[in-house]
Amino acid sequence: MVTDLPNRNAGAGTSESEQDISLRKIADGDWHAYQRLFDRYLPRLTYYLRPLSTGSNVDCHDVIQDIFLVVWERRETLCLVKSMDQYLFRMARNRFLDLLRKEKRENKLRERYASIRAATSPTPDDDLLYQQFHEKAVEAIHGLSPKLRDVFLMSHQDDMNLDQISCALSLSKDTVKKRLWMANTRIRECLRLHADWLFAFFLIFL
Repeated sequence: MVTDLPNRNAGAGTSESEQDISLRKIADGDWHAYQRLFDRYLPRLTYYLRPLSTGSNVDCHDVIQDIFLVVWERRETLCLVKSMDQYLFRMARNRFLDLLRKEKRENKLRERYASIRAATSPTPDDDLLYQQFHEKAVEAIHGLSPKLRDVFLMSHQDDMNLDQISCALSLSKDTVKKRLWMANTRIRECLRLHADWLFAFFLIFL
């Protein structure tokens, strides 16, 4: 659970006038003033974030670095900040929550991927079936006419698009599209004669 923000009136040891001067310098691009602000708030923000990060992989120092990067990128607007405490601690809390939500989403994706991978791990019979189907697919490709085979291999083996194939073979795009359709159709028909109909949708290309 995220704790309450520090009290609005709990300053970082500087008066409002000093804060205004410091922020004005940062807004003007004074890197040393920016570094002093970072050094001043680093221990306080670390103390605030460390309890929140317990039990997660979110690094509180990453959070602090992220928010101070934003401070520098938006330095021209610092003149609008009335309380640096409220500004930085609110940014730190929001950034931490963003990273925590991202971590939870990534963990769910990893768990889902692991379960799918475990459920689909190939068996020796699957490997044999794969090998047999692969051989039939290769035979079907070699059985194409040279014109159809060239277009087919350029598309599936060389990962060329229609425009690239058309240019390489000096053919119209419509001709390439027709030949590719004919090649796919003939390979599917060949595979249906030697394998279960479901596998005809999964072609294995060399």
